[in-house]
Amino acid sequence: EDEMDDSDEVEWIDWDECQSLFDNHLSATVEENLEYMLKSFGFYIPDSEYLKDPRGLVKYLGAKIAVGKVPLYVRGDESHLHKSFNSLHAVQRHMVDTGKCRMVYDENEEEYDEFYAYPDSKQEDGDTTMTVYQGAMDPGTGELALKNSDGDGSQRLVGSREFARYYKQKPKPVEKRESVLVNSIVARYRALTVPTRRPPLDSTQEIQRQKFDKAVDSRRRMKMDERSAVIRNLPKSVPY
Repeated sequence: EDEMDDSDEVEWIDWDECQSLFDNHLSATVEENLEYMLKSFGFYIPDSEYLKDPRGLVKYLGAKIAVGKVPLYVRGDESHLHKSFNSLHAVQRHMVDTGKCRMVYDENEEEYDEFYAYPDSKQEDGDTTMTVYQGAMDPGTGELALKNSDGDGSQRLVGSREFARYYKQKPKPVEKRESVLVNSIVARYRALTVPTRRPPLDSTQEIQRQKFDKAVDSRRRMKMDERSAVIRNLPKSVPY
């Protein structure tokens, strides 16, 4: 029984977030990888404005195709209802050849829930709540430390105007948080006219998104037709 259990174990793959999900291309950064997949395969991350862990999402999608052998357009809990594949390459070629290089996202948001941070409905409706801070003055520096009264541990530091010239001399810290990466991804997507959030139905942005998807699909089909034409024109007597 132990031997059976060992043989059934699946080796987990830590997907490189800089590797394309559809071929072996490696980019220098995550942003460049996403741009490469967009331009080469029409793939983009939906609702990118609400991302909180883009690296983790790319790693998850990589594991989905590499370990689970499940195409990205198939729900993870419905993979048994679709064609099975024996290798990563087979899954990749299937998605590219069928023009289905996309995430199954609509009505399947829960699969990616840990990688997104959606705003509360109250915030979306413009209903804001005032945050109350309680503070204590440092007699030495004149700085006021404000702590959130809700007890969530958040704190703000308010400096004295007397020391303003010294505050301006402090070098800005290098920002490494995921939010900076998300902002960079969103900026690139917007520059490439990619929708960064799902707009309400029948809106101008929804029409723009549909036009964008149709344009991407049209370019992909043209590339596939060109590839097929080249293959048909190859001499049949030459072994490949």
